[in-house]
Amino acid sequence: MTLSDPKFKVATKSSIPRLSWLAKMGPTTTVYCGEDVEIFETGIIEGCWDGEFSSYAFNRAENLFGSGFKIDNGIVTFCTPSHTIDGLYVLFQNHQTYVSNSLPFLFSFTGLPINYNYNYTKRLITLLKGINNYTKLIYESGATRLYRVLYDNFVIAENEIRYIRKNSLGEISDYDSYHSCLRGTLDACLTNAKDQHRKREYTPVATCSSGYDSNAAAALGAALGCEQAITLKSARSGDDDSGVQVATALGMRCEERARPDRPQSPDYSELEFLNNGMGGGDFVFTVFEDQLEGKICLTGYNGDKLWSPQTPPDSELIRGGYAGSSLSEFRQRVGFIHIPVPVIAARKHHQIQKISNSVEMDPYRIGGQYDRPIARRIIENMGVERSLFGHSKKAVTIGFIWGPKYLSSESRKDFNTFLKNNGQYSKNYLSLAVFHVCNYFYWLQRGVLRRATRIFPSIKPLLNISDKLLQRFKDYEGTHYCNLLFIWALEKSKVRYGIEESDARPE
Repeated sequence: MTLSDPKFKVATKSSIPRLSWLAKMGPTTTVYCGEDVEIFETGIIEGCWDGEFSSYAFNRAENLFGSGFKIDNGIVTFCTPSHTIDGLYVLFQNHQTYVSNSLPFLFSFTGLPINYNYNYTKRLITLLKGINNYTKLIYESGATRLYRVLYDNFVIAENEIRYIRKNSLGEISDYDSYHSCLRGTLDACLTNAKDQHRKREYTPVATCSSGYDSNAAAALGAALGCEQAITLKSARSGDDDSGVQVATALGMRCEERARPDRPQSPDYSELEFLNNGMGGGDFVFTVFEDQLEGKICLTGYNGDKLWSPQTPPDSELIRGGYAGSSLSEFRQRVGFIHIPVPVIAARKHHQIQKISNSVEMDPYRIGGQYDRPIARRIIENMGVERSLFGHSKKAVTIGFIWGPKYLSSESRKDFNTFLKNNGQYSKNYLSLAVFHVCNYFYWLQRGVLRRATRIFPSIKPLLNISDKLLQRFKDYEGTHYCNLLFIWALEKSKVRYGIEESDARPE
């Protein structure tokens, strides 16, 4: 879209989460945003990138952790994060266009009705398919079209989205060049985040655990001056998952807290993790809310795919799970930047995997299904003993998608009332029961096939077919139950945003 006036109007309000924003497009764009969104003469930005802050050249950055837009010669270029954990939403409605980094903000501001008979999550979860194959159009009805854009920057022209693929520069040929890429990018982003010209300067905090990925991110951060870490005491299974010893070995002070089994407060605290349709598993981060405000949080999300020697490589950011994808609304409200460190140079996955399987990595290879030689080398080279991490894979997310028992008692009652009022109660729980039965028999036959292939290798193709069916169960976030959970959460979350167009002022 071309603006007749390169400037725009802005309304900053405390009722909007700190890093949320919405742009109402027109001859002059009007922006509504939270107090920590950076406003400059030709655009807005929340987040950091691998370049000088005062240049505001995030539209040309390979690595952007956040979102915003920039106006050049009257052309508005919207910029998404350089990963698929977060994205931007575009709504064409009755000859008006809106862009936002928050789905509930968009629904609330525009008054877009929620269609209770439509499966939104089936389309939202396609982010697992990567940047070339995910479903962009989330909803369409009459003159209304709702899109989610991942990874690509874009401009809007004649009521259509024109996508601009981010640059993927340079080559990585060995561990040293890859480590240099990770460290250099992270250093540039941390420098950008603490620039004195910002409204708010951000300091780093790293997650750590008993595994590989978060600890590798923490080790890279520690080498660049990160002094603070956060860790959960246990995994979903109840097993020890603390990263205190790793953090201590890295010279970091570490805040260790108990993993929440489910929400306990009566204020529907799980809503903001459920209202972007990604299952809500990242609710465990709520115990660190006081540690995250004003921080730049380093995590190991996507390391399972990018640092595993066995995973088929791709250049499209195809993912193996949804971890991290339900953080966006919590992140925007609390006010922190999120850098999932493994996504740096992720489109060079083929080169990364060659390094993982190269001879130079043999000293850091322990074998088995759970092996990350690159991550192990990063961590061990920072002085962490081999015995302290990386022995078994553990999960910490909360399984809201598996049933209502994981909701707080108040939320469970409210959700059931919502189902009954909309005539969905019986159908919802019947579909949930059918899923659990099918899931049980799926994993039963898969275990039998795995054992059988050890004795009869010729039947391995049957196991490959079974593995392909696994995606059906990974897609559970898109089933009837989870879609209704998303719709319920989205409906209740819309009341958070209170702003009038008259609040806008010229920038």
